Amino acid sequence: MRLFKQFILRRLTTERMRTAVAVGGIALGVAVVLAIRLANQSSVSGFASALDAMSGAASLEIVAPAGGIDEQRLAQLDWLSEFGAVSPVIEGDVVAPASQGSPEALRVLGVDILRDLAFREYRLIEFSGGQRQPRPQEFLRLLVDSEAVVLTAVSALDDPSVSDVAAAIGSTRQNVTQLVTALERKGMLRVDDDPMDNRRRVLTTTRLSDNYWEQRNAGDYDALVEWFGMLDGNELHGLCDALGRVAAGRQSASR
Repeated sequence: MRLFKQFILRRLTTERMRTAVAVGGIALGVAVVLAIRLANQSSVSGFASALDAMSGAASLEIVAPAGGIDEQRLAQLDWLSEFGAVSPVIEGDVVAPASQGSPEALRVLGVDILRDLAFREYRLIEFSGGQRQPRPQEFLRLLVDSEAVVLTAVSALDDPSVSDVAAAIGSTRQNVTQLVTALERKGMLRVDDDPMDNRRRVLTTTRLSDNYWEQRNAGDYDALVEWFGMLDGNELHGLCDALGRVAAGRQSASR
């Protein structure tokens, strides 16, 4: 201890500038090493997330070298379900126009939302606070509820018109107009004149609509599951087919 004080501590106190530079150099070196390590971890995590988004948790992928697998042959691959979960995926590259700058290339995945739940994690904003996976019927409701589709398009677009929404969801202007009228009557949408163009009318969601989707009680879905839980798969398919024919008949009659 005595030697340490004489040869180390005394030198540090007498040469303060040199001591400060040495300590600063050591601190800077440690900081650089930590920064590089954090950057590497972040890049690896981002790469892993991209891989999970593309391939999910699949342990085996079947691909064709040119043109992909003919969708007509998917039924012949049902025997794969004997070894685990199976889900078809459609992949494609598109060029998305950008409001500013050059267009961007995007990789688009088309998945079967019910089968693909076993491979990827999907989250809806409605359930993000509870950190739980949405049930299949909650996904299906968003797909079949035409009013929910219109509200989603209005929320995603920047002050859209009826024509903008119709183009976004692949529907006709007449159908969207009817849905907008119903939603406006319910207080879920507001139709205003465009301040930049008096001939154009824009759509915006109301606070009532926002509160409705934020406070939606998942008990509604639980009740439906309880009601139809007594039916087996064949009975459910028969019920869905019958309801589909009824809906198609109503649409044909209304035209």
